[in-house]
Amino acid sequence: MNPGEGALIYAPAAFTVTFVGEVVQTNTMTIAGGNKFNLVGSPFPAALSLNALGLTGVDGDIVYRYSTAANKLNPITFVGGYGWYDDAVANGGPVEGPALNVGEGIFYFNPNTDFTWKQSFTVQ
Repeated sequence: MNPGEGALIYAPAAFTVTFVGEVVQTNTMTIAGGNKFNLVGSPFPAALSLNALGLTGVDGDIVYRYSTAANKLNPITFVGGYGWYDDAVANGGPVEGPALNVGEGIFYFNPNTDFTWKQSFTVQ
């Protein structure tokens, strides 16, 4: 897998995945548009919001994040003038989007045109 790519894994029991290598500090990838799904994730070893990861969204974009508690994909929609709206959270917030966990992948539905997702991270 390349940095920023996501994967869908079926596992009948919990297991641990260990990532080894250098910490990526910059990454770019194309998010395909035209009503396409993209399986992506953060390449960084920190839980960061969608906005902090550079996914500020365009009206109509939807992120599908797996909820282990509900055992389903939870849609989080970008609403222009508001931000990321999650109907599973009180008042739909946070508007900067959920923080992706280290190693977590999401489905990004882009009904708009292709765009380049530029990511940067500073190791402290």
